[in-house]
Amino acid sequence: MNRRHWLIGILGLWSLLAVLPARGSVVYVANAGFETAGTDSEYSADWNYIESGVHIGIGRKGWAVRTGDFGLVLYGWNAGSFGTAWHNDIAVDKANGNRYTFSIWALAEANFATADSFVNIKIELKNSSGTILEEQTVNIYNAARADPGNWNQHSVSIVSDNPDVAYVTPVIWSQNYASGATDPRGFFFDDAEVTQEWAAP
Repeated sequence: MNRRHWLIGILGLWSLLAVLPARGSVVYVANAGFETAGTDSEYSADWNYIESGVHIGIGRKGWAVRTGDFGLVLYGWNAGSFGTAWHNDIAVDKANGNRYTFSIWALAEANFATADSFVNIKIELKNSSGTILEEQTVNIYNAARADPGNWNQHSVSIVSDNPDVAYVTPVIWSQNYASGATDPRGFFFDDAEVTQEWAAP
């Protein structure tokens, strides 16, 4: 290959790379797979919980696993119960992008159901004082139940140019687990991820 052809090839490659979308940077999520226990074996370090009662609505189990040794479960067998989990605030740098995405793998067992037909994942944007500036929610209930027994990744994204964004908070919640269902009826989560990138203009 002569020098001219070599230069043309390099310029062509540079042009191609220039138009390819850059992959978002992955933001560190502590205990993303619920591997480390918190205040007891059913609670996960770095995550916070609200539920119907202690170990009634949501918890960490060794049989609800995609990778590793533990995952998070909505206790769908406890009719009328609810469960919410949210991660400790995760620091982000605005210089890394204005699109924030929370992704997590989920699996609905065959008979999981709620009277209100929702299992929500949410991403919250907060300022340095922890005040919520913006938020976005996606209901993954129907998508997960459409493929029972299988793990699928679900995501929720928000674009914000608010200069005060300092933290993101991933949230999972559901409520009013249906009565009358038979086992298996849990709803599993594992392998959370947060990414940050620049949205297309």
